[in-house]
Amino acid sequence: MHSRRRVLGYDCMKAFAMLMVILLHSPGYTLDFPRNTVVGDLVIALTRVCVPLFFLVNGALLLTEPLDWHKDVRRMARTVVFMEIWRVIYAVGFGIFGDSRFGVWDLTLFLLGNNVLGRNPVGHFWFLNALVAVYVMLPVTKYVFSAADRKVSDWFGILLVTFTMILPSAKLVLSMFSTWTGRDIQGLIDPLEGFGVFGGCANALAYAFVGGLVARGVAGLGKADRAWRLGVKWKVCMSAGIILCWAATYGIAVYQARVPVSVDYNLMLPVAALAVLLFVLFLPLRLPSGAARAVTVLGSNTFGVYMLHIPVLCMVWLVAKHGVRLPVSTPSWAALVVDFLLVVAVFLLCAAITRLCARIPVLGRIFTFR
Repeated sequence: MHSRRRVLGYDCMKAFAMLMVILLHSPGYTLDFPRNTVVGDLVIALTRVCVPLFFLVNGALLLTEPLDWHKDVRRMARTVVFMEIWRVIYAVGFGIFGDSRFGVWDLTLFLLGNNVLGRNPVGHFWFLNALVAVYVMLPVTKYVFSAADRKVSDWFGILLVTFTMILPSAKLVLSMFSTWTGRDIQGLIDPLEGFGVFGGCANALAYAFVGGLVARGVAGLGKADRAWRLGVKWKVCMSAGIILCWAATYGIAVYQARVPVSVDYNLMLPVAALAVLLFVLFLPLRLPSGAARAVTVLGSNTFGVYMLHIPVLCMVWLVAKHGVRLPVSTPSWAALVVDFLLVVAVFLLCAAITRLCARIPVLGRIFTFR
C-alpha cells in the first residue's frame, strides 16, 4: 500500500488550529490576557475556529480514503488505547503535582471518559471523546460518503449541518430577539429538537463530513497535470467572507458577555462558515521548501502538542503566580503581543518535545497518534 502524499495545506491548518487552541486556553493559565478589549475579544473570537478546523482536516483525510473496515476498526481501537494512556498520565501527574485532590471514584469516572478530575484542568479531553465518536461512526460515514448516488451523501450532510449548526444558531438568534422583546420567541423552534437524531458529538461528525465533501469537491476541480488553485477574485470574496464571519463571531461573544448565556461556539454557523472558508483558502497553499518543511513538522506533531500544552501552560502559570508577570500599567496591546509570543513559545516547545519523544520505540506512538 502506497502512503498518501502529505498535503501542505492540511499541515498548515492543523498548525494554525493548534496555535489557536493554546491561545484560547492561555488566559486561564498565563498572563492577564486583555479579554475586555476589542482587539483581545477579536483574537478570542478567531480562536473559536480551532476545533472545527481540526475536524474538517480529519474528515478530508479520512473520508477520501477507500473504505477499509479492518483499518477503521484498528484506528478506533488505537484512539481509545492512546486516550486511556494519556488519561493515566494526567491522573498520575496531577495526583503528584496537582493542587486539587481527587478520590478513587473521581479517577474511575475520569478513566471512563468523564472530563472532570477534581479541579485539575482536564476539560480538553472532550476533544478525544469526540474523536472516538467520529471514528466509531467512520465505517458507516464512509459508506454513506462513497455512495454511488451523491444525493445520499448530500442529504446526510444536510441533516448533520441542520441539527448540529443551523438549529442551535437559530436558537441563539431567537434568544437575542427574546431578550430585546421580552417574549419567548425562542420557544417557536424548541419542538424541532425532538426530531434530532444525532448525539452530543454530532458537531464533530458534521465538521468531518463537511471536510470530506469540500476535499472531494476541490479534488474534482483540479486537473491531472496541475493542482487546483484559487483565483484572485475568489480569494478576495473569501477574504471578505472571513472578515464577516469573524465579525459575527465577535458579535456573539459581545452578546454572551452582556447577557449571561451559554454558547457552544462549535455549533454556531458563523464559526462553521469561518472555518470552512479558512479551510478552502489554506488548501492550495504553496510555500518555499524550507518553510514547507517547518510547517509539515509542526502540522504532523499537533496531537502531541495538544496533549502537552496544558501541563506546560500550568507550569507557566506557576511561574506567573510567583511574581513573574507584566506590570499593571502595561498597555493592553503590549500584553496581547507578549501573550501571543508566549503562546508561540509554548507551541514550539511542545512540538520539540513531541518530536523527541516520537523517537522512543513503541511509547513514541502516543505522541504522534500513529
